Amino acid sequence: MFGVAEIMEMRLVLGLTGSIAIYKACELLRLFKKENVQIIPVMTPDSKRFISPLLVESLSQNKVYSDMFDESGGGFYHIMLSRGADLILIAPATANTIAKIAAGLADNLLTSIVLASDCPVLIAPAMNVKMLENLITQRNIKRLSEMERISFVMPESGELACGDTGQGRLADIDDIFDASMFYLCKEKFLRGKRVLVTAGPTREFMDPVRFLSNPSSGKMGYELARVAYWLGADVRLVSGPTNIKPPYGVRVENIISADDMKKAMLDSREEYDLLLMSAAISDWMFEKRSDQKIKRGCEKLQVDLRENPDILSLASKSGRFKYIVGFAAESENVVENAISKIGKKGIDAIVVNDISRSDIGFGNDYNEGKIIFSDGSIQNIDKMRKRDMAFRILSELAKRLGWKKI
Repeated sequence: MFGVAEIMEMRLVLGLTGSIAIYKACELLRLFKKENVQIIPVMTPDSKRFISPLLVESLSQNKVYSDMFDESGGGFYHIMLSRGADLILIAPATANTIAKIAAGLADNLLTSIVLASDCPVLIAPAMNVKMLENLITQRNIKRLSEMERISFVMPESGELACGDTGQGRLADIDDIFDASMFYLCKEKFLRGKRVLVTAGPTREFMDPVRFLSNPSSGKMGYELARVAYWLGADVRLVSGPTNIKPPYGVRVENIISADDMKKAMLDSREEYDLLLMSAAISDWMFEKRSDQKIKRGCEKLQVDLRENPDILSLASKSGRFKYIVGFAAESENVVENAISKIGKKGIDAIVVNDISRSDIGFGNDYNEGKIIFSDGSIQNIDKMRKRDMAFRILSELAKRLGWKKI
């Protein structure tokens, strides 16, 4: 295993307040534990009316703190817990807690920790729409947002627990998680770098309902974009059709066909430090596309195909990408075919995996492969989660480019 958690220790103070949305924090705890984040749960008195501290303790695998003082040893929890934290996340955050922090009040352990610390604070509000829209709450949020160390993941719109409809529902848990990981990942070797990632399949339509495509899920590309954001990059993701929620903090452009992908990548005048071409672009398109659905009625249907443009080669010739990495899924002669593509396409490196194996690659959460560089050197990547593989790839590229100390 080689991932974010293997090279850095991440320490999170998770503040839980008295909102009915607190049950969603259970899933948030699971996501953090999956990345080996050390969680220090702090519950306000009202939050314990909604879920049991025992449940939080079991999920976080750590003691739950709520009282201001350690009566057994005389310690001051708000001082002890504020030291060494990489992030204070308050999710869900009630209007009451937000108001207390804005006013500088410290009448419970959570608000005292915020005042006693100097680490980033991320707040995910959850409340009734009228409470959120109230001028007092809006002023408190605006005032806190103007402070450099405090940021928000604002609520979503929808049906609320009280039956009202509007903004106030706790933000998507995945968004809160991604926003938190940006702060928890202290290594920012991609800070200041502009990265373009392509992901997913493309579709070439024969008629309005039938198309030529491939089984790519887009998972590898989405994890590359997600981890690049965690590591500080300005990330743009150009994605074919997938069923994956876009990573928080990443600019996303959705496309359908190879021609759409070419236009999205090359019609823009933007320049990038790194291109990660992980999309599985269809090599072929239909010579003719019917405007109407083709009906049954003949035993054989003959169609003509023609090659799509080689977008990776065009990207290499465009001069808009300082370093270009291709991705190849091979079923035979894996290394030889990958090395051949580096020369033909004029790229700097290629990541290749063996699609003949059912336990890695298309649609799987795990992958294994090799990074092959234009100078002939090869970095082997053992089987691991695609998220960890994304970190491994970006780490190796950053070392190669001098963005990260070896």
